[in-house]
Parts: sequence; structure tokens; C-alpha cells
Amino acid sequence: MLRGVAQAQTQVNLGLFDTDDQLLENFPGKGFLKDNSIKNTRGLRVAIADDSNNEEEAKLRAQTLVKQGDILGVVGHYTSEMTLAVINTYQDNQLVLISAGTTTEELSGKALRSGKLKDVFFRTVPNVAVHAQSLVDYLSNQAGQKQVAILYNHSSPYTYSFKEEFTKAFQDNGGKVVKQYSLTDSEFNAKKIIEELRQQKLRQQEEIALVLLPDGQVTNSLDNAIEVIKANNNSNWIGASWSLYSPKTLAIADFKLLEKLVL
Repeated sequence: MLRGVAQAQTQVNLGLFDTDDQLLENFPGKGFLKDNSIKNTRGLRVAIADDSNNEEEAKLRAQTLVKQGDILGVVGHYTSEMTLAVINTYQDNQLVLISAGTTTEELSGKALRSGKLKDVFFRTVPNVAVHAQSLVDYLSNQAGQKQVAILYNHSSPYTYSFKEEFTKAFQDNGGKVVKQYSLTDSEFNAKKIIEELRQQKLRQQEEIALVLLPDGQVTNSLDNAIEVIKANNNSNWIGASWSLYSPKTLAIADFKLLEKLVL
């Protein structure tokens, strides 16, 4: 993300230079903007802030940013939890916020939860309804799964929203959600869950796929989801949200455990 911002900044700021400068003739990004598009001598400047994936920190950063009159927009926040915690601050101060990671359905409408009009928030990723439908299509049509157990963080706007959208789409497709588990349970035990589902599978003589929906590393839900993958031992199909796109997932030593994992 930061590399992309730096590239865009460079391309924009090339407009500050003399177009006849020989050094710029073959410079990547030359011509990105029309000549003289930059109306000042400072160019596009970028400030970097870190919300630490913590709601209180995110609120402090948002309150600081909206007070800076020369800031035209904010790229962020990463997780749905952080964005929902600060969206009112940006809305009240009419500062544009564009996110590449916030996918919760709670921000899909024209108004915020408070009832205020939402006209400063944009995102470059599909909402969870799109991803959930794709996961349903694969598990149902490609993997032939008719039953699933969902593991998610019920307190996360992102994973709860994903769970709701997936459940609706899966049931509309003739599937059934047979179990739900919390990935943030203080007594979470991946091996126990897999054994419980194995016993249910034997009784019903029908496979049960797993749907893993950890949050964006706000809690330990990703670590617990990875423990489920290991305990599953490539037995059941696993469908998962994009939050499992992580070096922690790739760090699983035995890639055979990932053969039935679909993201």
C-alpha cells in the first residue's frame, strides 16, 4: 500500500518539473497528469499515521488528521472495526476516507448507524456480500458441500457481517449451517471442534465443510483459525475469508494441510 502511495505521489509531483527536462524524458510515470496540473510549488505531500489496529488509537489519529487543514483525504483505515470506530469523525469534518480493507456491510448504505448521511467514505474492495457469494458458489458447486460449520468472531463487524451474508446465500442455495463456533472463545480448542464435527459426520453420513472467518488480526482469531486448519488435517473442505491471506497461513509447514483450503 505504501509503495503504491509513493508511486502515485511521484507521478503527481512530476508535474512540478519542466516538461523539457531531459532527465524526465524516460522517467516512469511521466505524463500521468496534464502539464501544470499542480497549482502549487510543494506538490503532493503524504503524511503517514499508524492506528495500531486499536480503536482508541484510531480515534486519536482521526481526531488529529481532521484538524490539519492541508490534508485533502485519508487512505485507510485497514479493518472494518477501525473504520467504524472513526467514520463519524471524518463525516462530521467532511474529510474524505478511502479504504482498501474495510468490507463490512454496515458501510454499504447511504447512511451511517447514527442516521447521518454517509458521503465521505469510499472503498476499493468489494463488500463482504460479494466475497461470501463467491465462497458459497465454490463450496456448493465445485466442492459439492451441503453442510457447513462457521467459525467467526461474533464481536467483529467484519466477520459477523460476513457470517450473515454467507449464511443467507448458502441457505438460498440449498445448504445448511449445522454449527457455529466463536474463534475468540477463551477456551477455544481446535482439536475438540474437529472431533465433534467428525462424530456428527459419521452419524449423518454427510460431509461438513468448515468456514473460517477470522478478523483482521484485531484479536487472536487468526491464530485459532490456523490451529483449526492444522487440526483438520486436510479432512474437511475449508472456505475462508481474505483475512487468512497472511504469512502466518503460509508458515504452516505441511502444504498438504492447505489442499482443501479455498480463499
